[in-house]
Amino acid sequence: MKKYIRLIRLKHWIKNFLIMLPAVFSGRLTEGRILLCAFTGMLCFGTASSAIYVFNDLCDAENDRRHPEKCKRPIASGEVKEKAAGVLIVGLSAVTFGMMAVQFLILDMPVIGCVLFPLLYIALNTAYSKGLKNVPLADLAILVSGFVIRTIYGGVICGIEVSSWLSLTVMSGAFFCAFGKRRNELRRNPSRKVLKYYTAEFLDKNLYVSMTMTIIFYSLWAINVAKKYFIWTVPAVFLICLRYCMDIERSESGGDPVEVLLGDKALLIMLTAYACAAGALLYF
Repeated sequence: MKKYIRLIRLKHWIKNFLIMLPAVFSGRLTEGRILLCAFTGMLCFGTASSAIYVFNDLCDAENDRRHPEKCKRPIASGEVKEKAAGVLIVGLSAVTFGMMAVQFLILDMPVIGCVLFPLLYIALNTAYSKGLKNVPLADLAILVSGFVIRTIYGGVICGIEVSSWLSLTVMSGAFFCAFGKRRNELRRNPSRKVLKYYTAEFLDKNLYVSMTMTIIFYSLWAINVAKKYFIWTVPAVFLICLRYCMDIERSESGGDPVEVLLGDKALLIMLTAYACAAGALLYF
């Protein structure tokens, strides 16, 4: 069972909390229907993203076997047979489309929300796995799109308007993470084909540009939140960004956002403190 949990990258489902952002920051997360819509959306994107991860590992299996770290992945190492991986993709896809049907037929969600956004995510990431991951900038744009799509999707299925400043904050924050990931891949083991188009200087400069834009967009968004004192969460976000930079600057860090987050207890504590403070300001 552990090999299949590793294969579907269950811990990466943490990214799906972005779907809840519109509900959380609108102050409506405590409403039963809103919470149910957000939960079903997280499950739908969870199974969709896991199906993409398995598909990507299938496509990359041959190259992964020659990589010092990726050779340990379940398919590349032979722990999971390719036929079993194909069956798993079909099963995960079935659950994804089943959740779409539940959202549309039972929860009466708009079809543009419960169907279009997951299909767009699947299409973009399938194209990424089939070749766009080797196209400079396109690879970064698709990685970032997954974060932005989740956020907008969360607003649409819950019937909540997503602030433009919040969308820009998520987009720039995603670029921040993507540049950090590519930067450390280039430093540690530049086996990925697209890395020949990037230089360390290019990735470093744009890493810090993206961090700056994230803080600026968040500040502009916080100013527009109709809650007293919410602007004082900006210093917390600044410190979180600095801590994340410290983590990816370390040579032993791979730069993957989920790995960085789960591997740093101090960063987790800072994020938890921010969540508690923001929640208190928004709901109490």
